[in-house]
Amino acid sequence: MKKLALAAVFALPALVLAASHTEHESRAAAPPSGAPTTGPTGTIPQPKIDLAPSVKGIFFAGGGTQKNDAPLSPLPLELHLKNHGNVAKQGTLTVRAGALTIASGPFALAGGEAKTVPFFDNLGFQGPCQSPITYDTKLQGEGFVTESKARVSKACTYGGQVKNPWNMLPPDRVWEQSQNRVYYNTLNVGASLTCGGSMSFTAPVKNNTNHAVSGIMLEVLYNGAVKGASQPLSIAAGASKTASVSIYFQGDPGAYKTRLVDPQNTANGAITGSGAAYEVERTCNLTIDPVL
Repeated sequence: MKKLALAAVFALPALVLAASHTEHESRAAAPPSGAPTTGPTGTIPQPKIDLAPSVKGIFFAGGGTQKNDAPLSPLPLELHLKNHGNVAKQGTLTVRAGALTIASGPFALAGGEAKTVPFFDNLGFQGPCQSPITYDTKLQGEGFVTESKARVSKACTYGGQVKNPWNMLPPDRVWEQSQNRVYYNTLNVGASLTCGGSMSFTAPVKNNTNHAVSGIMLEVLYNGAVKGASQPLSIAAGASKTASVSIYFQGDPGAYKTRLVDPQNTANGAITGSGAAYEVERTCNLTIDPVL
């Protein structure tokens, strides 16, 4: 699995790992002989706190450098641990995303040692339109607990272009493909390529047969599934009509293919098209931020 990387990192806040108390005796001066006693005397403890070595971490995704076209699922992550003290520490590392445990296991660090703990969020982002993921990280061992939160967000940009196989054919071949058929040979796409945006496909459909046809539809497919279809068209012999399809864009890259269909077979099988598709490219950057 290739590493992906992020532009922002954060240090897990270190808590006090251990504390010890010593007693400092402070006694009131003895009163002069025969003087009245004005109050009790005794030992007043004065705490002294000794900070134990702290275990900290820096949360990364795939190395810590922002990377274009990063995969969203599964999501490779890393926790870079550091023992800032001289005493060896060991404990358990747990990473959760909501109710789901992403990673859990033991760790051990010698005094002053740094170590990278790699793991995967096998679910990651279930689609580019998903909201940021918040991870809860906990380092726990004898005498210390360190907890923190990290939010992983993504920013995706898109580009697209129409690819028409008929544009690669010589004119005589295109003419041959269109004779005595219901067909389309051009495709126009208007797209707002943002999550939740729309994509509209229009194509002029020509009835090049000698009889009228009806029920002709333009379909848009993604990964073999129909995403949308135009209203049925009735087209007289020799005439043309424009088919229009609008679909919801969910941020998925790849080929959005088009085709003509004739459910009622009014064209007697004489239906074809250029097979034009709209190719969407996606580039995503991921960022990690601390959650205070």
